[in-house]
Amino acid sequence: MKLSHPVVDLCIVCSNFEESLTFYRDKLGFEVALDIDIPEDLATGIGLAPQGFRQVRLQMTKKFCASPRAGLGFDNRPRPLVQ
Repeated sequence: MKLSHPVVDLCIVCSNFEESLTFYRDKLGFEVALDIDIPEDLATGIGLAPQGFRQVRLQMTKKFCASPRAGLGFDNRPRPLVQ
């Protein structure tokens, strides 16, 4: 599959933010690309959320993408998953 834009945004809502961040960053190897707090007045003012919140954007590292365990490489060609 050829993507028109090399970025895919997903939103994951979790009950324990710090534990989830530790898992994705430290266990799966994602890097923090953005870490911001959205203040309550902005979140409620434009209808994003009923209160302020923290948004962290993660990205895969080149090391992760080049891994034979990754399903796709940087060239977006499928690679076999290593068991």
